[in-house]
Amino acid sequence: MDIKNDGYLHEIAFNTNGDKMVICSSSQKILFFTKKKPEPKMKKRLSTQSSLSTEMKILKFIDESEWNSQPILNIEIPVLRIKWSNPKYGNIIAICGFDKKIMLWKEEKEKFKPHTKILEFSDNVEDISFCPKENGLKLAAVTLNGMLKIFEPSSYIDLLNWDCIYYKDINKLGCTCLCWNPSSFDPQSLIIGCKINKNNIDESKCNLLQILTFNEYKKQFNIHKLEGCHFNDITDVEWATQFGRNYHLIASTSLDMMLVVWEVNLIIEKKMRYFDETKIKYTPIFVYNHNKPLWRCSFNKNGQFLSCIDDNGKVILFHKNGRNTFQMVKIYED
Repeated sequence: MDIKNDGYLHEIAFNTNGDKMVICSSSQKILFFTKKKPEPKMKKRLSTQSSLSTEMKILKFIDESEWNSQPILNIEIPVLRIKWSNPKYGNIIAICGFDKKIMLWKEEKEKFKPHTKILEFSDNVEDISFCPKENGLKLAAVTLNGMLKIFEPSSYIDLLNWDCIYYKDINKLGCTCLCWNPSSFDPQSLIIGCKINKNNIDESKCNLLQILTFNEYKKQFNIHKLEGCHFNDITDVEWATQFGRNYHLIASTSLDMMLVVWEVNLIIEKKMRYFDETKIKYTPIFVYNHNKPLWRCSFNKNGQFLSCIDDNGKVILFHKNGRNTFQMVKIYED
């Protein structure tokens, strides 16, 4: 699909079902697409073909699928990030840019309309993320001055007014990205990527990646640091769906031209009857050194494929072929 756009693309986001797509860019426009419904076909008798060939047919179908474009939304500023909420709460998208605001849009009768504005920021919003549906409709945001804020609607009926239910100073040097833990079996947790102090790299690089786990007893997040590997600003983080594994996979990209995949274990220790403490163990299981800064990374639904994009717009695809092994499959470029 050829997408005509007169600015740099900042993010492409699919909804949970994968049948709606939004694109934001520096052109101050948001592009919407919905997947066309396939025409009904006659049922065929199942053949005894291999699982690999079946998967290849599915991938071919996805590549050849067509999309319907919806009316374009014009925004006053370049849009940096755009995210979907879970469809359980309706088709809601949140956007942020360089105006110290988060805007929420809701789809009504196949058209997106402005829903509300959140203005409680003293600096630019760098990234936003909706939490898993099991934890309610919560929206987390990190800012250029290193602040984390989490919002929740006052009423789940109209979703017009949102309250800040938690805030924390994460890193004085600034935050760049975040991602929630998608697992519904763990305590609420998220990972945040941060900036580095170029004048004191050794001291500040240990704060580049921070995992926050929520303590229900204290009603606050505890910070755990992922140290090692990176030595420049983190550009993106992605927390893979657990998908039956007894450990977590987290990917991070940086201006240091490295993609790192971390194996993380969340260990819950019971301290009292109603008080649990979460600790983490982590290991960098895969490090990919590139020749350009890397900007975005993304796992597929089951965490078997991982992609990232570099400064030149090249998309690099990796496949997980073992517990601790990722292998580069292909590089896509114009």
